[in-house]
Amino acid sequence: MVLITAHGVSDVERGRLIAAGRSLIDTTCPLVRRAHDAAMALKADGRHIVLIGRAGHVEVRGIVDIVSSPEDVVPYPHQRLGVVCQTTTPPDVVARVLERANQLNPDADIRFIDTVCQPTRARQEAVHDLLDQVDAVVVVGGYNSNNTQRLVQLCEERQVSALHVEGADELDPGWFAGVGTVGLTAGTSTLDDTIDEVQLALEQLPPRGRTPSSD
Repeated sequence: MVLITAHGVSDVERGRLIAAGRSLIDTTCPLVRRAHDAAMALKADGRHIVLIGRAGHVEVRGIVDIVSSPEDVVPYPHQRLGVVCQTTTPPDVVARVLERANQLNPDADIRFIDTVCQPTRARQEAVHDLLDQVDAVVVVGGYNSNNTQRLVQLCEERQVSALHVEGADELDPGWFAGVGTVGLTAGTSTLDDTIDEVQLALEQLPPRGRTPSSD
């Protein structure tokens, strides 16, 4: 038996496993499946596929062209382009990549299907609002989680200190010295119980003039 993770696999890999007689336990996230289906639909429409995402990430393997920033966009030798996103792509990056693609490919017929995960979008928007209210942020989630890393980056871009932890046992009381208000956020796949444990641990830290806050 083979377990397919939430990131999913390509149809080629799925077919190979089935042909090898494997029984599949498919836990692919429906939103990831939607991104795959959108890419296949654009391909069936005769379009060259460009995916906005992180090269090498398991969710985007097998896509024809992968761009992670506007600087990666080039003039493509195709008249029909189809653009989709890795589900955790920041909406502002999507907008800038599309603008660049249109600038460099003015004669191409470009069709874009927005496959950004709505929970991911909502968390990023919430963090933008949270950063106006806090002095530092604790971000809870896996170190290899793309959307969790993006939350850390959003804090750094706004010059707000961020502490990335996977669990409550990684909190260092010394990190909070001189911090007034602490924000708390988490990646989309972080368990509610883990977030609750981190919040409880924050509330139990020795007083340092700190007020916990969360998104």
